[in-house]
Amino acid sequence: MLEYGVVPDNFTFPFVLKDCANVGDVGVGRDVHDHVVKTGWDKDVFVCAGVIDMYAKCREVGKAREVFGKVVEWEVVIWNAMMAGYGQNLCAPECLGLCGEMAWSGVRQTVATLVTAISSCADMSDLVPGR
Repeated sequence: MLEYGVVPDNFTFPFVLKDCANVGDVGVGRDVHDHVVKTGWDKDVFVCAGVIDMYAKCREVGKAREVFGKVVEWEVVIWNAMMAGYGQNLCAPECLGLCGEMAWSGVRQTVATLVTAISSCADMSDLVPGR
């Protein structure tokens, strides 16, 4: 796209990031993330969620959390992306902790939020937080 002068946008980046995650190419994913930041799309909720998802699926959950920490617009899609990233990386306590933070922050949880949290409870074999 860039070679042909086509400028990627908030619709393009999530798809490219998803492809990077699907093939496990964190190197290209980092390059895309750098481009996202340079072009200012790191403020877009869906692009940011895509970056978090890409790092988490490439087993770089620490980097995903770093991106999550820099978010400017705290919408449910961002919280869900980070919680899912924790869940995919077998970080159930972190997932549940984030779920609690989300509740305290006033962001309304969705079905996806609750499914991710319950899955983490199952991963820990812990009924107490699941209830």
